[in-house]
Amino acid sequence: MYSRVDRFSDKGKILAYTETLNATQIAKKMERDPTTIRRFISKYKETGKTENLPRSGRSPTLNDDKKDALVNEATKKRRAPLHELSISWPKLRCNNC
Repeated sequence: MYSRVDRFSDKGKILAYTETLNATQIAKKMERDPTTIRRFISKYKETGKTENLPRSGRSPTLNDDKKDALVNEATKKRRAPLHELSISWPKLRCNNC
């Protein structure tokens, strides 16, 4: 089963190989699906970046800081229900709730 191209080193290898090899040869050398390699190369040519672009959709209700705070508070008060934790600590209250 082939996996997506996610690791930084794989991305660098693919870009380095594009100078001398075509997509099919790169896929064979890296043991990846040729379609994945072609999509990666075309995305790089269009955007000039290898990172995934932000996607549309609803933003998370809690940001990372609030999630960490909630986890810390929940580990301190293990038997408290979630609604009590969010009421007792104003920093955890979300704007959308």
